[in-house]
Amino acid sequence: LQHSAAASVVALGISLAALTSPAPTASATDPGAIVGCLFQKCQVPLLKCIANPKCLANVVCINTCNGREDEIGCQIQCGDLFENQVV
Repeated sequence: LQHSAAASVVALGISLAALTSPAPTASATDPGAIVGCLFQKCQVPLLKCIANPKCLANVVCINTCNGREDEIGCQIQCGDLFENQVV
């Protein structure tokens, strides 16, 4: 369960980094840096997402897209499936 939560946080961080950064940097692809940034700079949005079942389900869904040929399309589909005010 703890590993799943950590993977979800990393997936959320990667998703947020992809949406807010024009081009990925070395730190944007480093899971440790993403998690550190989330805990330092995005505590409230992170907590809101973790506390919201649809947002957390979206993060878990996005995590299943990693490495797929249609990774971006898969991530968009996850957002469509679990869309709400927090996502």
